[in-house]
Amino acid sequence: MKINDNDPRLLAWSALVESFWLVIRAIEANIKNRTPLSLEEYDLLLGVSRSRNAKIRLSDLAEVTTLTRSGVTRIVDRLVDRGLVSKEECAEDRRGAFAVLTDAGREAMKETWREYSREILKNFGENFSRAEAEHLQELLERVIGSLRGTSLVKIGRSSTQKRGIRKSNSKT
Repeated sequence: MKINDNDPRLLAWSALVESFWLVIRAIEANIKNRTPLSLEEYDLLLGVSRSRNAKIRLSDLAEVTTLTRSGVTRIVDRLVDRGLVSKEECAEDRRGAFAVLTDAGREAMKETWREYSREILKNFGENFSRAEAEHLQELLERVIGSLRGTSLVKIGRSSTQKRGIRKSNSKT
């Protein structure tokens, strides 16, 4: 296959990656010191909250977040110290452990989501009409589905999902 640098799919990819990082940097700068969680901590807790009974094997967390395995370990330890998750030993595999979302973790997510969602709308959402945003969501879910082999439940279908918590079949 001959690659054309002007292929709109390559240009769209470039624009997607650049816009993603610009929006993330703007959001991080704007919520810093205004929320109980960093975006990394929120992402990890979101991965835990999406799992069955808000409990997930630590080894699976890297698959359902944007974090590396070493990043997961570091952040879980920090969140355990703050009482936002607890660790439970795995009965069938003594080497394994579960991260379990605590009530305090759930509250920290809610408080963070209030600011995070405002910043998403300000830095990302204001660039699209509702129809354009729905179309973009459909296009991106097509990519997600092709790579995961399953599609995500659409955002905004329940009160839980409106807080930024989507249910999926896991990666992730």
